Amino acid sequence: MEYSILSNNLKMPMVGFGVFKVTDKEECQQSVLSAIRSGYRLIDTAAVYGNEDAVGDAVRKAIATGLCTREELFITSKLWVQDMANYDLAKAGIEASLKKSGLDYFDLYLLHQAMGDYFSAWRALETMKHYNVQPEAWAPLGGGRHKPYENVMLQRIADAHQKTIAQVVLRWNVQRGVTVIPKSTRQERIEENFAIWDFSLTDNEMAQINALDLGYVGEAVKHFNPEFVRGCLGVKIYD
Repeated sequence: MEYSILSNNLKMPMVGFGVFKVTDKEECQQSVLSAIRSGYRLIDTAAVYGNEDAVGDAVRKAIATGLCTREELFITSKLWVQDMANYDLAKAGIEASLKKSGLDYFDLYLLHQAMGDYFSAWRALETMKHYNVQPEAWAPLGGGRHKPYENVMLQRIADAHQKTIAQVVLRWNVQRGVTVIPKSTRQERIEENFAIWDFSLTDNEMAQINALDLGYVGEAVKHFNPEFVRGCLGVKIYD
């Protein structure tokens, strides 16, 4: 496992496990346990995912059975837009997430789908990268909407390392300093997505992937699209 050392000296794993859309509590708990058994130590959930409780249950079970200690885990959750209106709502939202999870603390807590000046925010992120703020990529494998697995160049690189295209894409992200949180509920995929520590991409291979532009435009998430913003603001996690 590789780590990024944050400015407060906290060690953040470079590969994590996401649970977006894993709404069945038992499936979520078992998937997180499988991920921890496979070596994952970063688990990414959110209030709007509706599974903070299942993640907390999995964490407690993993600790109780000796799979890991709490200190070895890096748990992320996120504040939903419904609770961003003011200080009191945000504070209550954070406390609600902790209560649902049953955990004493989160290692990282994020603003989920924070709205505002999207393009200026991106420029600010580029500036923060200069100051070594750690970037993280969700849906690093395309989120199921595209077909990177059919790309000839990626397949050629994968064959050269006896790896899958998914492993190449994840390794590319890690080598450029980006933390990734792929999601799967299938044991073989959970293990595959974590098995990226026994090879490295060459400078030439990195350059080839860096230059790869498939012309994709984010379809599901467009913070500058009024319809998307309206949809986000319409999602309520409580009455």
